Amino acid sequence: EMKVAIAYSGVHEDASGRRSLANKVSYASMEQAEHFRRHVEGVVADFYDVDCVKRRVFNSDGGLWLQRNMVPGCTYQLDPFHRNKAVRTYLNDPELQKTVLELLHACKAKQAIAVVEASIESTPDPAEQENRRKLFSYFSNHSHALVPYYQRRGKKPPLPNEGQQPARCGSMEINVFTVIGNRMKHNRTCWSVAGANNLAALLVLHHTGHLRRILRDWTAHGAPSSLFTVTQPLSAAEADRQTEDVYIPPH
Repeated sequence: EMKVAIAYSGVHEDASGRRSLANKVSYASMEQAEHFRRHVEGVVADFYDVDCVKRRVFNSDGGLWLQRNMVPGCTYQLDPFHRNKAVRTYLNDPELQKTVLELLHACKAKQAIAVVEASIESTPDPAEQENRRKLFSYFSNHSHALVPYYQRRGKKPPLPNEGQQPARCGSMEINVFTVIGNRMKHNRTCWSVAGANNLAALLVLHHTGHLRRILRDWTAHGAPSSLFTVTQPLSAAEADRQTEDVYIPPH
């Protein structure tokens, strides 16, 4: 399974109103969770002075592998996109959906969980009862994280740098699609683990603006033209043979 992590310090809005994540760095691979977490921390520490960071907010869909490997000392929140999607997926009653979402938006997580629990026996449909139990379990396991960190009492977002807005941690899902999903999913492609990791490395560098720096460092270690010259398109097998001795950049 492809795993993706993105770190950023805020949201930048330019003169035209276009918004983008500020100081964005990313890492993606198909590694085991333990190795993935260690490499993510390395990428973050390579870009940020982590000793000067006052608050780190960890935003996820609540996967167990993420919980077991969460960075110590981080403020945790359940991603609002996945939280709201779960409500619409597991509750088939529009009025019940509306009630639960309104409670969540009002930062009343305990009341929302209580409403979901009370609704389990209010339907005679066994399948719907099971769905509501799943939602109740999902919310109960993440009761401390249902309210976004910046809406919690005494947890105002840190003041952004000039030209930035506070980081609200609601941008993960669209960035996962932009960085990885748009190129590697839903287009009938099939990847080996090594091939997926290689392409993921290029994609995260490209979409975070760091590819040019890596290529510059690559050139400094020996220009690619000194290793081989490509005069025509290569097959996958030919490209693999041509690149046996090229410089492998960090991360």
